[in-house]
Amino acid sequence: MGWDGVELNPGQTAESYIRKDIEAAGNSVVEMHRGPEGEFYVAVKLNNQLGYYPEGYVMGLVVLVEKRDRYTMFKWMDETMGPCYYAASRKLFRELSALPENSGYAAEWRQKVEALAYPRV
Repeated sequence: MGWDGVELNPGQTAESYIRKDIEAAGNSVVEMHRGPEGEFYVAVKLNNQLGYYPEGYVMGLVVLVEKRDRYTMFKWMDETMGPCYYAASRKLFRELSALPENSGYAAEWRQKVEALAYPRV
């Protein structure tokens, strides 16, 4: 769970970079918003089967963003990693697919997100 650093192109934003990276992997962004600490919350539709999850499954993703000199750094954490960021909007939360049994960290993360009831629509 390290950081990846890139030099963004002129006019490119962290949000557009995240979207492009997700789409380059064959998946799609269903919903995305920026959190209060500058992190991004993303509902990602898996358009390619990735082992445990079926095609079309929508999972939660948290992406931390940090600027270091000329580089923009990204730290990608899907909900199964138990990210300690819980400000996902209700709108995003409603887009997520039902979790399979024995979801561990993903279930804990979703419970905390729901309990905080972040009011953003």
